[in-house]
Amino acid sequence: MAHVFISYSRKDAEFTEALLTALEQHSFDVWLDREDIPKGAKWWQEICTGIESAEAFVFVISPDSLSSEVCNDEIKHATRHNKRIVPILRRDINDQELEARWLDKTWAEAARTNWYALRQINWLLFREQDEIEVALDSLVQTLQTDLDHVRIHTRLTVRAVEWDAHGRQTEYILRGTDLSAAERWLVGSETKEPKPTTLQTQYVLASAAERQREETERQAQQARELELQKEATHRQQQAANRLRYLVGALTIFLVVATALSVFAFDQFRTAEREADRRATEERRALDNAVTATISQGVAEKRSTDAISAAQTAVRSADEEQSQALAAAAQVAMSRNDLDLAIALAVEANQISTPPPQAQRMLAEAAYSPGTRAVYQAHPGGLLESAVVSYSPDGNSFITGGCMDEGEEGDCLKAEILVWDATTVEVTRSWSAHTGDIKSLAYDTTGQWVISTSEDGTAIVWNAATGDRVHTFTGHSNFPVTVAPIEDAQFSPDGRYIITVGG
Repeated sequence: MAHVFISYSRKDAEFTEALLTALEQHSFDVWLDREDIPKGAKWWQEICTGIESAEAFVFVISPDSLSSEVCNDEIKHATRHNKRIVPILRRDINDQELEARWLDKTWAEAARTNWYALRQINWLLFREQDEIEVALDSLVQTLQTDLDHVRIHTRLTVRAVEWDAHGRQTEYILRGTDLSAAERWLVGSETKEPKPTTLQTQYVLASAAERQREETERQAQQARELELQKEATHRQQQAANRLRYLVGALTIFLVVATALSVFAFDQFRTAEREADRRATEERRALDNAVTATISQGVAEKRSTDAISAAQTAVRSADEEQSQALAAAAQVAMSRNDLDLAIALAVEANQISTPPPQAQRMLAEAAYSPGTRAVYQAHPGGLLESAVVSYSPDGNSFITGGCMDEGEEGDCLKAEILVWDATTVEVTRSWSAHTGDIKSLAYDTTGQWVISTSEDGTAIVWNAATGDRVHTFTGHSNFPVTVAPIEDAQFSPDGRYIITVGG
């Protein structure tokens, strides 16, 4: 079955459909883009593939097909691949009208080249006034002429295009009988149409060159294998010679080894008797050593028992002394002498693993309420605990007390002291009020201190320098007597101060 590609204008579709039916009745496989391009396929790529795989390219000549850009591209592609082009005239052509159609077309020059090439080929007449049956018989005969040559031309076109599209890789070349047939066809194609294309010629020559390269490589491989075989045979001969030498040497070695074995066995028996003698002597020495070791162990055990008894006596004396100290601490506790009780309890716990009584006494003394430290700096003493305040960070505290008392015991001049909480030393001091200090308080930042007094004032101080920042008054007893300010506190945000007085 011959493969035929029909190029036509859509305005000649009715005639082309009739032509397709007639060719199919003559067992031709016709490629027509109306029905042969699958949906979604790349249009021009499918057309090019159809032309390349066709054995004949039938072009329906009409003014519309010659002025169609697509039809001209199809002619150009068929010419590039030396396809058998069969022009059939459907409608007469007027050159002037044709030139007018080509005017201002970018592809006009290619169309003129195609038109010139078509005029060099004999046309088959399929016009309305011609005998269509006679023309159809001529077309069938033309398509069947030299069909074997055309079919090989087509197959080589398809495979050469595939080879070229894949970068001319060797896996796409011709081999075996395909290559031999292609070479014979190439030689016999000089007098036939269509002529081989340049790509087809390159494809066949490249296949032949690859065959030659593979044959050369095969022969070289055979030569290498032959050389390896010779080398292996030579090595086997050398190995056989070495084996003969080794067998002779082994025989000599066995004779010598047998003699040595007899001698060695005799020496072994002598050494064995000597070893038995030495073993007997060693057992005797071991028995003596065991006896000496047992004696030494008995002596060491007696010494250890004596040391243990001495240690037990010392421990008993230490425990008795510890318990006596704990009992003395208990007596001191009962007399409310906490300092002496703690000192006795600590001393009672100086031995390793003190008795439970000593440990319990130390815990009771340590956690009993009582004086931990005594600080004294104000000449007049701290009048009441309310005049002591710790800084927010706990690193210091302030106290307020009287520096100078009057004859009647009233405070004439008060002072504020700042103490280091770790070293319990005064770090700063300043004069404060003319009466007893009633309260002291830090703000939340520790930057400011407020004090209140019997003299009716509340004063804000710079905690770092002791400088007076502000003095508040206002509390009074009716009608005009100044009243003491009992207490004052900063608000959490430091914006307000609240005072209490009456």
